[in-house]
Amino acid sequence: MKIKNMGVVVGATLLTFAALSADARSTYFHTEIHPPHWLPWTTDGASAIESGPAFLTHGLRCSGRYCDNVSLLSVESGYTQTNSWWTDYFSEEGTHEQVCGNNGFVTGLGCAGDYCDSIALRCSQIDNGGVRSNCYWTESISEESGGKFVAPESMYLAGVRCWDRYCDNKQLYLCQADNGGPSFDLSALATRYAPRLRFDQETTTGSGEQSKCFPGDAATYFAQRAQGATPVSLCNKDYSTIRNNRVPAYYIANQVGTNTVLIRYWYFYAWQSTCFANEGSHAADWESMAVLVVNGQLSRVAYYQHGGWYSREPGAFETVDGTHPVGYVGKNAHGTYHDSGGSGGCLYFEDFRNPGGNDYRMDTWNNLVPLTRGGNSPAWMNCTGSGCFDGIGHPIEQTGDLRTMRGCAKDGCGRSSLGENMPFQNDPTGADHTAVYVQHSGRVIDVPGASTSDGVKLDQFSNWGVDNERWLLESTGDGYFTLRARHSGKCMDVSGSSTTAGTNVVQYTCNGGDNQRFRLLPYGNGYFAIQAKHSNQCLDIAGGSMDDGGFLIQWPCSWTANESFRFAQ
Repeated sequence: MKIKNMGVVVGATLLTFAALSADARSTYFHTEIHPPHWLPWTTDGASAIESGPAFLTHGLRCSGRYCDNVSLLSVESGYTQTNSWWTDYFSEEGTHEQVCGNNGFVTGLGCAGDYCDSIALRCSQIDNGGVRSNCYWTESISEESGGKFVAPESMYLAGVRCWDRYCDNKQLYLCQADNGGPSFDLSALATRYAPRLRFDQETTTGSGEQSKCFPGDAATYFAQRAQGATPVSLCNKDYSTIRNNRVPAYYIANQVGTNTVLIRYWYFYAWQSTCFANEGSHAADWESMAVLVVNGQLSRVAYYQHGGWYSREPGAFETVDGTHPVGYVGKNAHGTYHDSGGSGGCLYFEDFRNPGGNDYRMDTWNNLVPLTRGGNSPAWMNCTGSGCFDGIGHPIEQTGDLRTMRGCAKDGCGRSSLGENMPFQNDPTGADHTAVYVQHSGRVIDVPGASTSDGVKLDQFSNWGVDNERWLLESTGDGYFTLRARHSGKCMDVSGSSTTAGTNVVQYTCNGGDNQRFRLLPYGNGYFAIQAKHSNQCLDIAGGSMDDGGFLIQWPCSWTANESFRFAQ
């Protein structure tokens, strides 16, 4: 049935913005003034949630059993909502999805039934000429895999699909609200982030079904097999072909939104050796790695082992020159891993990958070929189906739509930074967090020493881009927000709930108290006063200090530059 007269919690205060600040937070299409913020949680029996009129939905998070507590990430879009309505409820038992009609976008969500089993969406048209472009469905999101998804820049929620019991797994339909966007040089990016492969010291050993191979040229294999050559005879044991860059690696690249590129790299082996008791050998073996590039930075890597894979974050894998991830190749099955080792045999992570003194390596960026189909593509690329490579799936078909890739699969999930029910593209940069700049000093609000203790006095400090200088805003549903430190998960707090002027502001375990709730009062120039709910006093840098370490206090609002804050990365 249609939803009528739903009670709602408004997540963003109605603000009138004037001239833009040159230093404000910017996306490709729009300069943001108000910071991104999560709406209050909703669940069955709770009020529905909806964003303010200048906002669209840029992410979703869920928690609790069966993903039954849900919140939406609300961000400025550069447009204003013009017409809004609620969809029918949907659930996994029947119609399991809703996409906003009339090129609308999701601006709210309501729950009904046990564990938020039935979902209704608030849809809104905006004053953008009816544009909704570059749309796609993500992979599933669920609380088992962390439960928080933030979309690539300029992508907004336009629909939801759910699966499994009580709508536990949710897929998101994402679209741009603008046409076009930046044009990335995908070939240059593929070269810049192509991996270095390191091979086991016993590659080239063995004979017959126990032959250990380097990668080879897929075009040569395709042509030679058509002429009757056996797969084992095409096993590449000549390291000079690798060292002299005569063997290509291959790639497929997709742009997502206005700041994200996904690239999947492929390499071909003519033969896979036996791994135990003459078992496990087969002809033709495609293996791969994938990278996520955000804002021109290597932000995540996926390592594949046949049908499984796992993800790793920066700092948890090796690189060459900071841009080329290193993959260690299994001696027998050719799976790619972030580390060397292995004890031998057929177990998932135990294939030998010990470079040893031979130090065999392949810098794939020196001979990199895009995988394409069409009139200008070679026959082996235009070939379709598993028959092209002796029953092994074609890499173009295995890749599919990179935007739908999940964080891991099969046994690889045991070592993955992202779970199976989380898209690989999930923002790794903390785009839902923001720095809080002080106007008079240009410094940012900081938790000294990155302490995680309760009661630590907050100060201003030079912006180093670290997690103890980044804050998550969460709407409390009454026009106020909590500010949560990224490194500790603790909240900005006026110490002891004091109403005395000059009281220090600290970090403290979040408890929902009014001394942890703050209202944003716009100056009209991209800056805000931040006013504590319990005292009506404003956050202030004590004495107008310009120095690192100047304390954050509360003080009667005086609208001075040391009480003026903006939100940016």
